[in-house]
Amino acid sequence: MVAATHGRRDRRIDFTRSEEWVVHHVAVEELERARSESTRPAWWATAVLEEIESGEPSLSPFEAWRLRHALAQYAGNDHTPQRDADAATTVVDRLDGAFEATPVAAEAGD
Repeated sequence: MVAATHGRRDRRIDFTRSEEWVVHHVAVEELERARSESTRPAWWATAVLEEIESGEPSLSPFEAWRLRHALAQYAGNDHTPQRDADAATTVVDRLDGAFEATPVAAEAGD
């Protein structure tokens, strides 16, 4: 993934319908978890949902990194249906190809 040094370096990411569903599902799960735990919702999940719903998703390096992390966890969950795990893994691979390094903010522990 690309390291953001000055400003955003968004990348357009195209998803198949099944990949889009998995991305949407993972982002909604993150928001629902925050609500059930009475914690602040993850801004990245809201941003990803807005991008998916725009029809032309474009992600910042940090949004992509957070989404990648959430999708990898989802794909590794024993309760995730295999086709969803496969779609999540495909998106993880696509994000890895679109972004070259972990964002600077993520490396700093933000």
